[in-house]
Amino acid sequence: MTFNLIHAAVHRSVQRFLYASSACFYPTSLQHHGTNPISLREHEVWSSGAPNPQGLYGLEKLNSELLLMQFLRKALAAFMDPTTQHEIEIWGDAKLPLHRQLYMDDSRPVGVHSRNSNNEFITKILSWTPKISLEAGMMKTANRIRGEMEKMLNGTDKTARTELLSTFKTSKVVYLNRPTITFAIILPITSRGLEGPEKSLENLRTFAKFLAHTTWRYTRELGLVHFQEGITDVSTEICNVPRGHVCAIWRQCARRAWKEKADYFVLMGDDVVLLDEGWMRDIIHEQFTLIAQHEHVPQGMGCVAFTDVTFPGMPTFPVTVIHRTHMNAFGGQVIPNVFINQDADPFLFQLYRKWGCSIMIPSRLCNGIGGSLPARYIQQHADGWTFGPLTEAASALETSLATSFPAATRKMTLDIIIPSYLVLLPFLDAILALKESPTCETMFIIIDNPHCPKITELEAKYAHRPDIRIRINESNLGASASRNRGMKESAADWILFLDDDVTPQDDILIEAEKAIRANPQADENESDMPWGVTANLIARRVQDGVEFDLQVPKRGGGEDIDFCRKKRDFSVAHGGEGFYPAPRVIATHPWWKNGQRSYWRFYMWSKGDGGLMKLYPNLTLSDSRPGNSALNQLNSWVQGERGTEHLNIEGGSNYFPTPVRYTVQNMLLYISAQRRFYLYKI
Repeated sequence: MTFNLIHAAVHRSVQRFLYASSACFYPTSLQHHGTNPISLREHEVWSSGAPNPQGLYGLEKLNSELLLMQFLRKALAAFMDPTTQHEIEIWGDAKLPLHRQLYMDDSRPVGVHSRNSNNEFITKILSWTPKISLEAGMMKTANRIRGEMEKMLNGTDKTARTELLSTFKTSKVVYLNRPTITFAIILPITSRGLEGPEKSLENLRTFAKFLAHTTWRYTRELGLVHFQEGITDVSTEICNVPRGHVCAIWRQCARRAWKEKADYFVLMGDDVVLLDEGWMRDIIHEQFTLIAQHEHVPQGMGCVAFTDVTFPGMPTFPVTVIHRTHMNAFGGQVIPNVFINQDADPFLFQLYRKWGCSIMIPSRLCNGIGGSLPARYIQQHADGWTFGPLTEAASALETSLATSFPAATRKMTLDIIIPSYLVLLPFLDAILALKESPTCETMFIIIDNPHCPKITELEAKYAHRPDIRIRINESNLGASASRNRGMKESAADWILFLDDDVTPQDDILIEAEKAIRANPQADENESDMPWGVTANLIARRVQDGVEFDLQVPKRGGGEDIDFCRKKRDFSVAHGGEGFYPAPRVIATHPWWKNGQRSYWRFYMWSKGDGGLMKLYPNLTLSDSRPGNSALNQLNSWVQGERGTEHLNIEGGSNYFPTPVRYTVQNMLLYISAQRRFYLYKI
């Protein structure tokens, strides 16, 4: 009957045709007899997964709509896609004679081979014959469908256009008993900090527009899995929390979504704009499946973060997705109560990084507020979250997995901190290409001098990598302050300090992991090494308050000795051990100035080392005897007698014309067969 009406409308040159559908095509489960009035929306026809209309009448209405929308789609898509050879996917066994170049897919269901209409009876009784030829009718239909397809393709880039045309050219088996996957989008909405309440509604309208644009296929097409998102299924939760307590809103809304059996939880902000279509099924759901397969963890374990194009160098993770597996493990609490409005997303990312289950996906978004711009509230960081809260959450998750999924294995995490003054790309390229072990998760943190012109090139090459964080100081703070900043940002078990002008051996990360696992209680067996140099130094990341001393020159001098002594003392005092040698963890330092004589660095180091004698008088040896005796003592120390870490020489002689104070660390020593001894004093 519907097709008869359409043909009549064409015959009478009707320009617009209204197809009157019915409320009966909605699922019967939504048409309950309750006291509240029912308000049905178009998308809810698929809300129960398989179509479940009211009676055959409702099924006929739904079937007519689908036929009108989908007939002739593949041929147009093949014609509109210049990247293909105009091939069309056809299900069947290729036994029918065909006049075009077609792609046969005989792995799919086979339909009726041949069924044509014989119109002799209707012609005899009603004197009716078609007034429009088959070719003309198909052309009219094709033009209509093409126009609708062009609307969908308008505004998309080349990649998105190709992907969309590819979906138009394919068909899917429809399983009437398909599962439903629900995405709960946790969206705090507030007018606080805005110029008025209407601004928050404007933000919501913008968000709704882009959410609908990037998820339209999932809620409308028939396929293996049906996805649900919340833009037309909105639940409002009134959250009575103080201003700026965004994390409390996330906790309250996520708990409700958990109780309502949501599968995925997307922690968003009301000023987020989603840019890429396909992120639900094609990216997030698929990535969680791959994580489970690759890391041998339960389905749903992990954390997925979007790429923020607004602030690619910021560690904010503005939109984070977790599965109800996380909510189950923590009793419905998405994040600990310690978080107010900062650090919650990095917390989730770092938590699942310990199992290799955190990834950043290419799906993009932009943030209207935040990052480097002033926030609408006072930013309150959860100080120390990388220690207590993160450690407790990891232990709870590990305990839960031990009984429910023992195959899941926790990995070691190692952050490589690199202060960079000159941004020497040949050295950094080699460092950032180092091989890592499958049982260790690594991340590089590079702290830059803001005046270096190479920063732009560095960011262009590496800012997109989720395992690299490039941080730029407001001013040239020097190596010690930069390392301190890197330690504050780190959330790993261990830290490897490297200079930006060393060449590490290719397997340095693998050997570093071996050394750590061989000495798990050490801060780095010739037991208890006095100190190491920060050009290549491993330290356990613990909450000991130890930082690099900022009293030393920016280029360094004594800060590595001071750091190691403080780390060692804290470790020993709390039942640990000192630093251990790791002879296979190798980094080579090239000659400065290509081997030309230069004393400037030694001079700067001597200034820093000189201050250590006041800090560690118990490790300082004073000798006021004549210079020859002091020389003999120094010579004896150099030739292998284990003395103290520092040597102080006082007195005058041919070798020391004036009283001087040195430390062994920064003397340039050369003792020849003639026992000649050189001290470079600037």
